[in-house]
Amino acid sequence: MNRLSDFWKKKKKVPGRPPAAARAATGAAEPAAVSAPEPAPVTESPSAPARSHRYDYEPPATAFFGVPKLEEFEALVATRAGRPGLAAAVVLAVTAGLWWSNERFDVATGVGESRTVLLADGSQVQLDTDTAVDIDVGGRAHRVELARGGIYVETTPAASRPLLIDASVGQVRVHDGALSVRRDADGIVAVAVERGEAEVVGTALDAPAVLRAGDVLRFDRRLHSGVWHDEAPRALAWRLGELQFENEALARVMDEVRRYDRRFWYGPAGEVAQTPLSTVVAFAHIDDWLDTLVQTLPLDIVRVGPVVWARERAAPVRLP
Repeated sequence: MNRLSDFWKKKKKVPGRPPAAARAATGAAEPAAVSAPEPAPVTESPSAPARSHRYDYEPPATAFFGVPKLEEFEALVATRAGRPGLAAAVVLAVTAGLWWSNERFDVATGVGESRTVLLADGSQVQLDTDTAVDIDVGGRAHRVELARGGIYVETTPAASRPLLIDASVGQVRVHDGALSVRRDADGIVAVAVERGEAEVVGTALDAPAVLRAGDVLRFDRRLHSGVWHDEAPRALAWRLGELQFENEALARVMDEVRRYDRRFWYGPAGEVAQTPLSTVVAFAHIDDWLDTLVQTLPLDIVRVGPVVWARERAAPVRLP
């Protein structure tokens, strides 16, 4: 049996009750019949609580949806017959995961998408790629809950009070200003102020931090970076359709670029992953940028359907 068959056989294995023949062979007794219980009296159920999605996102709890592991991908890509199956498995897994997560929030974007929402007080919220938020503006509430991804918020002086942006481990309060807030899967929150001022509180901060135009602050539940000045333009480059990097490890750069590409990415690994890189990547020309990497680094890029695989190029063997 070839490796492609092994791959799909593993994916189709679902634990369950053994057939009757198997139970008879092992001497297991059939379960006794149980009479149906009397129906319970019908009572009026209480009203459902208000919807809340605060920081409880989890992927679907099923073994069927899953992108092949690297070793499985290597086995499949080695055979021409395996490539269509690989593409179908990745597309199904990614599509199902995006549908599941995006349906749970007030506003959400998919990978490579951006969307702008106008709030009731005139403020604007622009969602970056793969972002989900809940919005509660009006009446006594004036807040945006960032579940994942990044947003750019521009508030107006006409608003009756500041807008609160809640990112789980920290909150940002802004009035008549413009800034971005990003919440990564590893719990790191980054705030970059473009205009005006913003007050940031968080579990890692001893006291509220006041950020001004150009400032960037990163923090998680326990640690913070301190305020970096004049770094906001680079953090906001995604609004221009590009990403800017300066002396960043290749692995870190590719992790960021893949957030804006609908394909599924593997790698890189090895020494090449730590190569420092200063570059600008335009969202509309990601493949051109990948071609440049192949020409300048000891790196091979394999593209099969919706998969991008970056692997360190093997050194040529020198014969004695």
